[in-house]
Amino acid sequence: MATTYYANMGGTRILSIDAATDHSGSDDNNVSNFSGDEFIVAINIWSGNKETPSSTYKLKWQDDTDASGYADLGATGELNYTITDSSWSHGDAVATGDQVCDSQGGDTRIAGERVKGQSLSDAIDLADDEQSELWFGVNCEGADGSHAYSFQLYSTAEGAVVGTCGATITMAAGLTHYDLVCSGGTFAYSGSVADLLKGYHLDCAGATFAYAGSDATFKRGYHLDAGV
Repeated sequence: MATTYYANMGGTRILSIDAATDHSGSDDNNVSNFSGDEFIVAINIWSGNKETPSSTYKLKWQDDTDASGYADLGATGELNYTITDSSWSHGDAVATGDQVCDSQGGDTRIAGERVKGQSLSDAIDLADDEQSELWFGVNCEGADGSHAYSFQLYSTAEGAVVGTCGATITMAAGLTHYDLVCSGGTFAYSGSVADLLKGYHLDCAGATFAYAGSDATFKRGYHLDAGV
């Protein structure tokens, strides 16, 4: 019986959600103090000079700080695939000239795929001298401050994890209390953080105000001044 060979994982990087910024800077370089709401996990896959079967791939994630175990990226959770950025769509190609991970084994680059709004890529078929990249969009608005997160790539053809991404991401520090500054005085918000992040207004000395920044920056330590 002929041996079946499956794709290998090459380097991995963390990019901004619009791919304008390479936060990792080099393959498998960790990112710390991240305060954005969304990002891309870029993963190189290559054939290893063997013909590989067509396969779809999915992203799995873990809260390393809590040792939560790896789970498929889903529609909800600390990390999820619900992306608000509109600069690209699911299935858009990652052109060879846009690929950021280092070349592997001298293989020829072929167009990769951007994955958005789901954990599973479309099928990719690597010939025996080819490599490509998968870019998974990840929302981290629900991530815990100061927690580190890591990722795995799963091959449906192989029915197994291809590898664990070298690049991890650690969120900026979260609030330990939810104080708001108003006219030089400080008061603590007694409601839930979830309610506050949904846009609830606060009242202080008769003036109501709402925070205009992002959920991520509020959760990670920004104070507010109502200016009244």
